[in-house]
Amino acid sequence: MKISLFGRKLNEQPGGVDNIYGNKGKSAAGKAEADYFGDDESAIRHSRYYHEYFRGYTEVRTDNPSNPYKPYKIRRVYTAPWIRADMDGPVYFSYCCCYVLLTVLCAALFVTALIDRAVPANYSPVVAVPGYLGVIAIFLLAVCTVAYLLRPKKMTLYEHSSSTKRLKVFALASAVLCALTALASLGYLLFAGGGESARSLLAAAKLLGAAASAFGVWSLERKMRYCEIENTTPLPEGEAHRIQ
Repeated sequence: MKISLFGRKLNEQPGGVDNIYGNKGKSAAGKAEADYFGDDESAIRHSRYYHEYFRGYTEVRTDNPSNPYKPYKIRRVYTAPWIRADMDGPVYFSYCCCYVLLTVLCAALFVTALIDRAVPANYSPVVAVPGYLGVIAIFLLAVCTVAYLLRPKKMTLYEHSSSTKRLKVFALASAVLCALTALASLGYLLFAGGGESARSLLAAAKLLGAAASAFGVWSLERKMRYCEIENTTPLPEGEAHRIQ
């Protein structure tokens, strides 16, 4: 059985793998299915999210004689190499613990800095704008951290790319917004004053600490090494097409 691998066709024969979704001689239901699962440039393509989610899967079309209105069934089997962290279990566990501790530290420092009623800058809209955005970013960072911990050890291409990408995106966003909030707080202290300079400086230091914690998550994940594991999952009988 020939399979097209990531856009490189192994078989260019008419009626072969490259034409497994052709419309010729098919019923109306078969034609609609063929258009939907088309494998040439003129066919209707899946959505972008579909290709991202099922990247590395192989669609196998098998006959479905029991249903005359839907003569084919489509099965999706993940056939690309599995992705996993390229390190021993204890080392990977220590990384995950660091992510949790840094995320909790980021949230704790950020919240305690902004709820201090003795800091005049905390009542300023200049500080509130990046502060509110920072709350959202840190919340999403916490969600992504939990999802990161729950991801399987052997990941599909989508599971790997989505988990590490989201963690890095929201970690970096949290770091930037925490730093902007700290700068806004220091700017308010410098130009508006209002007393309690020691408390204001402490709050700004906490915000910078929160930024450093979030940046630590981004930096650690950026250095995380991943490797590929051979996928030995067998394909069912039928005509196959690799999803790109």
